[in-house]
Amino acid sequence: MRGQAGEISTLTLIIILLAPLVVMGGLAFILIIAYANRLSRITAKSEGKPRPTVCPACGHKLVEVRNFCAECGASIWPPETGPQGEPDASLQEHH
Repeated sequence: MRGQAGEISTLTLIIILLAPLVVMGGLAFILIIAYANRLSRITAKSEGKPRPTVCPACGHKLVEVRNFCAECGASIWPPETGPQGEPDASLQEHH
């Protein structure tokens, strides 16, 4: 006999088992979209800087603008200074 009290149908069981997966998938999707949005804002800020065309250390012409020169390995971006040109206190040695 079907439909007796205490019996769970197959469809109800499937819904109960899959509902948490659907919720977690939706949450993961929202988090991925939020991360991509944050990453695009960070990238947009860095695109405001003028892109160097030659390595400041060796003068090698830069084909792709990355963080380091492909020829000598030096950083192609000038170091950022603190407010009012103060040196970064974390770089100073403590004796």
